[in-house]
Amino acid sequence: MLPSKWTRSRRYFAASVVAAALAASVLFAETPVAQSADVSYAMIGDSITWQVTDHLRKAIPGIRGAGPDGSSPIGDEEYGVIGRTFSKANDALARIKAKGVPDVLIVALGTNPPLSLSQIETFMARTGGITRVIFVNIRIPRDWEASTNALINSLPQRFNNVTVVDWYAYSGSHPYVLNSSGYHLSDAGKPEFAALVAAEAFRVSGACEPPTQTAPDSAGVGVVDTTRGYWYLRDPLTAATTAFYYGNPGDQPFMGDWDGDGVDTPGLYRRSDGYVYLRNSNTQGIADISFYFGNPSDIPVAGDFDGDGFDTVGIYRPSNQRFYIINRLGSGDVGLGAAEYDFPFGNPGDQPIVADLDGDGVDTVGVYRPSNGLVSFVSGAARPFSYGAPGDHAVFGSWEGGDVDTVGIFRGRSNMYFLRSSNTTGAADHSFNYGAPGFTPVAGFFSDLPGGSDPPSPSLCPVS
Repeated sequence: MLPSKWTRSRRYFAASVVAAALAASVLFAETPVAQSADVSYAMIGDSITWQVTDHLRKAIPGIRGAGPDGSSPIGDEEYGVIGRTFSKANDALARIKAKGVPDVLIVALGTNPPLSLSQIETFMARTGGITRVIFVNIRIPRDWEASTNALINSLPQRFNNVTVVDWYAYSGSHPYVLNSSGYHLSDAGKPEFAALVAAEAFRVSGACEPPTQTAPDSAGVGVVDTTRGYWYLRDPLTAATTAFYYGNPGDQPFMGDWDGDGVDTPGLYRRSDGYVYLRNSNTQGIADISFYFGNPSDIPVAGDFDGDGFDTVGIYRPSNQRFYIINRLGSGDVGLGAAEYDFPFGNPGDQPIVADLDGDGVDTVGVYRPSNGLVSFVSGAARPFSYGAPGDHAVFGSWEGGDVDTVGIFRGRSNMYFLRSSNTTGAADHSFNYGAPGFTPVAGFFSDLPGGSDPPSPSLCPVS
């Protein structure tokens, strides 16, 4: 990690390959129209939406709402969503429009019957001035589920400004998002519901995903398609994607600051022979540094382990749960030599992680346990804590700027990032969709990225 005297800090990742996942489905009738950057959003929902109020406010900053049952708003007195049936939707819409007509309106009703076409036609006749209306279909193990979804799914063909978020399909392929009721959300499902709705709201408005962070030295995240060596880096300030080729199929990607300039750039570890290939820019090209270190099947760990402002590449050996750390980089395609120190840590199946836990410029190694989300470091300011769900992969970075790295996870089964601003158990402070089935997560400080590339997720806005 760079010393605190540097004006910009950089971050790296620690993660391994991710499981395959199904992307969320969105039904829409036509190409979205671009809106101005100042887009307003509002939502009308039932008890399902009530569960995710806080997550929605984080996912869609400034969203307004009103509950169909007339309940008092909560939080910032603008947002309050809870209700029963669609029969109160017109009153809720009137309350929203009284405070200003939104550009995009999200409607998440239908869990509680009845719902009829005539009700929706009456409602839509009152949405004048609203550019896009998004309906969310339902999942509930009741006899009205199929007919309600058939009606909602038909709306894009009936109204040219309507799209549908297919929550029924998403929850069916990601059953962990529901609790034992079969329709209310689990703790893991709440941020995913909010992020799925937000992704469609930004898509139809032409705004795409909003920036996740606002500090100029925020860490960003990305994903790598290791089947073809294709990298996607997401700018944390603009949400724009920069993509490029680097590596061969099967190479293990990671990131670090190899030349001490404060910017994290790609690294590759060829686990078949222990070769390391490092590049000093986030662009396509050949390696600037190459050497070999470790044994086949080792996992790379990148960090500044002595505080000199340069990252080096160590390894974690899963066969004996042992770290091997060295504070120099090799060159000339020759062996790096023996590790400067090594020690055992972790259990079989653990993933290696690296972070600057106190901002002193020195990185600490640890492990993330995918079976239960346990985060544990060898030493440092963070006590062991749990974050994430089974199968997640950990990343670390300064998501809101500064010199201290905090936890994030990539959930490969739903292509979601969940970033937290402290190394403690709790809910995500930032969550968004970014990735594709089988991609590997990376993270770091990317500095100024050119953008202009399509993102990896089909649910996100394309460049053109």
